[in-house]
Amino acid sequence: MKSYSKIIGLLALLTAMGAVGCKNKVPTGSGAYPANPTDYTTVVNFDGPLQPDFGAVNTTLLDVGAKPGTTSILNGGLQNAVDWDVTYHIPVLGTPPTGDSTTGALHDIFSFADPGDGVSYPSNQIRVRMTATGYYDLTNFSGVKFMMMTNSGDDALKRRFMIAVGATLPPSDDSSGYSNNTKRNNFGVLLSSTNGAWSQSAIAFTSLTQESGYAAVSPPDFGSHMKEVIWLQWSEGRNNVAGTCHVDYWLDTVEFY
Repeated sequence: MKSYSKIIGLLALLTAMGAVGCKNKVPTGSGAYPANPTDYTTVVNFDGPLQPDFGAVNTTLLDVGAKPGTTSILNGGLQNAVDWDVTYHIPVLGTPPTGDSTTGALHDIFSFADPGDGVSYPSNQIRVRMTATGYYDLTNFSGVKFMMMTNSGDDALKRRFMIAVGATLPPSDDSSGYSNNTKRNNFGVLLSSTNGAWSQSAIAFTSLTQESGYAAVSPPDFGSHMKEVIWLQWSEGRNNVAGTCHVDYWLDTVEFY
């Protein structure tokens, strides 16, 4: 009887250990975590030593695949240029956000004219192309976070974070931006100046909407298009108000949550 009780107790212990193991087990299958589970949410941290590798998408990002994308700056939709400072250090603001680094950041600084003609809407854009080809699936996450600092010289009248999806832009058409006055109505939210201080934004995917006044996709909600993501984009301009737009801000540590 005592032996039987010992066996029952041992089986109960093993069962309990198995239950604990299941809770800590790394998922398998198409949604599996990468080998380093602490880095499965980082998209790009701009810490690489050389251009253009500094802007490469994290190779261990969840489901990023064998060919992750990279980062570019399109100034007014006219040219590709990257201003990179690997020596820039982000001040520690209380508890640094998960995945934050202090070895580099991306600096976007550019000036361009807006004719205010009611037709063209020139803008400056930072883009993070999620994969080298095809789409990225966002359904494993609920939002995106990033660090940003808007310098005092930045006088943009409109700042917007956007996500381009297959319903708003073909995956092969990712180099011309808003050239030829073609408006691509991507899902996004408006951003505010950080007034010279580093600030972290956390944007839930449920808050992303298309802009009014342009053609809407069907279905109209971003949640229906999360498996067809092409790029993340930060855009600044004067929204067709005549004058010169001065763009001057830093971006760092983009991650999903």
